[in-house]
Amino acid sequence: MIFYQDIEKRRNTLINELKSFSGGVVIFIDDVDRLDTEEIYSLFRLVKLTADLPNTTFVLSFDINIVASSLDKRYGPGSSGAGLKFIEKIVQVPISLPVIPNNLIQAYLDNQLKDVLSRNLISLSSQESIRFSTEFGEMFSTKIKTPRQIILFIN
Repeated sequence: MIFYQDIEKRRNTLINELKSFSGGVVIFIDDVDRLDTEEIYSLFRLVKLTADLPNTTFVLSFDINIVASSLDKRYGPGSSGAGLKFIEKIVQVPISLPVIPNNLIQAYLDNQLKDVLSRNLISLSSQESIRFSTEFGEMFSTKIKTPRQIILFIN
């Protein structure tokens, strides 16, 4: 019981400090979808418990399908949709980013490849360049769909 009182005392102190703070606190949490199921569950519980702190905003970045699937395992084994419903209770303003068009992904990939060749002092003849683009396109470009995948590939 003493431990609980100590936590309540600290929480009240924090609330009073945040109320008197003239600015706001923004907490960014990125790549939530890279956590394992238990970590995702713990993170959402933590956000749920602290989301009502004054002058505090949480910004969570994640793939909703991956996180909802993880939370499904916790909140609705055997029933789909429980994870999504849980997210909807926590997230007040969802902002979905649009899918990047394939032509922009391809252009970014091409620029990154040209940069790698240039840094390594490799120049291709126009014939080699066409062959490389054709061969590369057939093997990889359909599998690379995000800027993150391009960066991983280039590295």
